[in-house]
Amino acid sequence: MDDFAFAVQDAPEKRLLSAVTYLRNAGSSLSEIRCLAFALEERRAFPASFTLMKSILEEGGGQDLDLAARTAVLLNAWKGEKTAGAFLNDRQKTPLPVEQAAILYRYGFFEKILDRLADVSVYPRKQREQARLIYLSAWLSSGRTPDSLDEGFKQHYRGSWLQRKMARVTGYISSDPDHLAGRYLLGMIFRTELLERIDSPQLRCQYPYIVGLSKRAKGGFTDAAAWYQLSRESLQENCDEFGWATNEMFWWAHLGTRNRNRRLSADITAYTQTLIERTER
Repeated sequence: MDDFAFAVQDAPEKRLLSAVTYLRNAGSSLSEIRCLAFALEERRAFPASFTLMKSILEEGGGQDLDLAARTAVLLNAWKGEKTAGAFLNDRQKTPLPVEQAAILYRYGFFEKILDRLADVSVYPRKQREQARLIYLSAWLSSGRTPDSLDEGFKQHYRGSWLQRKMARVTGYISSDPDHLAGRYLLGMIFRTELLERIDSPQLRCQYPYIVGLSKRAKGGFTDAAAWYQLSRESLQENCDEFGWATNEMFWWAHLGTRNRNRRLSADITAYTQTLIERTER
């Protein structure tokens, strides 16, 4: 793949798209074209990489927000944050669906989440705890601290007087797994209280990631990586936290142990810098 990327990295757009058409007609899948785009990105051939990613998006009707967000990462490295943000804005719905928020989180677009996910009242009741947890995760992953959160937001996790009274009997403020995860991130419960509630494959993926995130937010990168790996070992690939853990470990794999950051967006920027350094050698 790298040899092919070298061959086409400086090709005019029309010739590059013609080559992609040839590959597609010869049986190459979109995932293989996507890998080629990433190989071009690693060579700092940003225009060619963007051309391929955009062509894949258009072939899929422009509905693949995951690829759009990954393309925005490339645009951020190539043309800056403003261009990347505008590219994403055209593909987001209002209000921001929690599914889209999860994708934005995966690629470090925390400010967009914090800007558009603050009012959970616009979501169906069954989605509100998930929306709150993504918001809280984005808050911590952007380098902010729990102390600076809105007091009303924190009070939701403390629970009402009646909820706290009932918790003496039930053992919990809310039975919602996302609510419990939020309480852990805010330091309201111990890790053992979180982990002992794991009773499904999804929670075996979600809760280790949550523990890892809490470690990362405090600069405990080695512990965070171990918990992220536990999340991945659940093999729950359809779980948001599986993708989050995978991506964060991807950036770290390229950065090594000396250049890890509490903010995922800083890791992505640092990764881009390694591409520059690799090219300049």
